[in-house]
Formats: sequence, structure tokens, C-alpha cells
Amino acid sequence: MSPDIHFAGLGLAYHWGAPAPIVELPVYVDQVTVTTLEELKLTVPFAFDSSTITAGDAAKLAPFEQRLKDQDAAQIYVIGHTDSRGSEAYNQKLSEKRAQAVADALGQHLNVGETRIIAQGRGESDPIASNQTEEGRAQNRRVDIISPSIDVETVTQVIAE
Repeated sequence: MSPDIHFAGLGLAYHWGAPAPIVELPVYVDQVTVTTLEELKLTVPFAFDSSTITAGDAAKLAPFEQRLKDQDAAQIYVIGHTDSRGSEAYNQKLSEKRAQAVADALGQHLNVGETRIIAQGRGESDPIASNQTEEGRAQNRRVDIISPSIDVETVTQVIAE
């Protein structure tokens, strides 16, 4: 028997234009930048036997308020002091009132938690000058305000090509 061939076929393949482009997806890279905000310090003087902050001194609190607004991790320490005149117990209470007056002035325009502004009084226990002179006593009637330095991380996403 012989083969019976009655069919023949032909195929043709043709691509129009250039080859299909190869598309690469962008690569995202997180870049972390750490910036250190320097410590802020301010000393607010007080008159003898007073726990009232002056309007001029309250205006000087703006950098501390700004830090509290801008940085959720920022804390402010407000430490009240007195000179050595009067009893130790009285001076302790007066230093606490001074610290609280400054803390209240700091927080009056802000809605921040009590853990971010820490007020404490040290009475007459931490003088910076001699209590033997009027000038020295005036320097010791103060509130020290400190915002420690903090590291701020900024994360940016960059498309690498």
C-alpha cells in the first residue's frame, strides 16, 4: 500500500513593527534622615516672694511651644528655684508655684498631655549664685526651662531608576 497524501499546508508568521518593549517597574527606596534638634534652655527670673510670670517672659516661651507643636516626642522640664530667705518648706512651695506658673503659660495655647510638660520645684536647694548678696539672691529666684535635644527621623520614598 502506498501513502495517500492529499493535503499540504504552509504557515507564515509576521510581527508588525519593533519588538515589544521591556517594561521595568520602578524600585522604591526608603531613605531615613536623622536630624538632631539641639537642647533649648531658658531661665525666667522672678521677683521676691512672687510666682507671677511677666508678659515679657511669657513671650520668650515661643520656641518651647513650637517644639511641643512640631515634635510629638518633645518634653519640657520646668524647674522652679528660690533664694534662701524664708523657711525651707515655704521656699519649696514657692518654687513649685513658680514652676507651675511657667508650665501653665507654656501649655495655655496647646493641647498637650501632662507628661510632656514636667514641672517641679527645688526650693532653695540648687542656687547658682551666693545668697549672701542681693544680686546673688535675685539670680537664685528663677525657673529653668529645658527641652532636651531629640533625634527626629524623616522617611522619604524615592523612586530609583
